[in-house]
Amino acid sequence: MPPPLRAAVRMLPALLGTRLGPALLRTFFRATFTGATFTEADTHARRDAVLRRLDAVPQAVARRIVAAAFGYDGAAALDAVRVPAAVVRANIPVRLRLLPPHVRGHAITGAGHWVHVHRPREVGGVLDGLVAAVRV
Repeated sequence: MPPPLRAAVRMLPALLGTRLGPALLRTFFRATFTGATFTEADTHARRDAVLRRLDAVPQAVARRIVAAAFGYDGAAALDAVRVPAAVVRANIPVRLRLLPPHVRGHAITGAGHWVHVHRPREVGGVLDGLVAAVRV
């Protein structure tokens, strides 16, 4: 993520504590969910149901989720993994070539954020390969 964008994103949790917070949070999540989470295969009913549940999340909880998500260091977490692991990427910009050597990276195209829902067979294949590679 470019440094200016990273700085703007880190300001988001602070802005959520202002009077603009609820509207900003809804706008942010709706834009994120609509652009990255859903695919053409998701019905309007599914989209509406997910967004209704999202709107029902209390503001304080949503603020903590956003702050934790943007403060999370996924690279450090993956470096700490000491068991066979896999990262499955759908539409999320994970740089698979930068994964630690002990973590297998897999790109599955045509899926939204819920890659296991949109492409269950492909995810199952990744998991089967991971399990098969483990030597007991």
